[in-house]
Amino acid sequence: RLFPGLVEIFDKCIKNWIEKTKDGSYIDIVPAVNKAVWEAMSLIVFGEDIPKDVDNELNYVMGLIGQGLFAIPINLPFTTLGKAYKARKRFQELIIGEYNRRQKMSDHGINRTDFFQAIINETCNDGLNEGFNLDLAVTVIYGSLDTTKSTVLLMINTMIDHGNEWEKVNNDINNVFGPEGLLAPDATYNRLEREVPYISGCLKEIMRYNGVGIMSMRRVISDIQLSYNNQTYIVPIW
Repeated sequence: RLFPGLVEIFDKCIKNWIEKTKDGSYIDIVPAVNKAVWEAMSLIVFGEDIPKDVDNELNYVMGLIGQGLFAIPINLPFTTLGKAYKARKRFQELIIGEYNRRQKMSDHGINRTDFFQAIINETCNDGLNEGFNLDLAVTVIYGSLDTTKSTVLLMINTMIDHGNEWEKVNNDINNVFGPEGLLAPDATYNRLEREVPYISGCLKEIMRYNGVGIMSMRRVISDIQLSYNNQTYIVPIW
């Protein structure tokens, strides 16, 4: 269920971008990417049955936590950092609430395959505890969201600048799965990795070139002059 679920999330997101830009207008895709990445991460981390109100609040408090990373270090209730600390506390409460919900299931959720359940199964002999597995869950979930969001944005940015490679990826997927692409009923991650190896190469190169976080993104701090085959190229400051 996981792979088709992820495909559906991003397919819906991309089709929405296409619809909004048919007239040639520009849009800010970052909010839509943030939403799509959260939906994907929520599916991986918590599964598809997490209550919608809990899911929405988790997304909201994660945003507040992220704002606190770059805030002026003044911890007061009305400052960005203060709100981030409060959001982290609320995030912990929501995580504990999800843990308690699972404990009421007939099998206590131990047969679930989502990431949060893996943390529970491996570390929760005595429940969730601050300073141990509760902090582990909060840190790993936030870190996974942030790096995934950054990587997706950097991937889109890089592939837009490399139209030939993008077209090859699209053609390879269509050749393997037909006109439905990754929405085809027989499309799986294993088949994609095995039969469309070029896409893995592109992803690895994007991560090598950009890294996996906005803060570590490589930038040119001054114009660089390069010579190749008697031609001179300028890598401009950015």
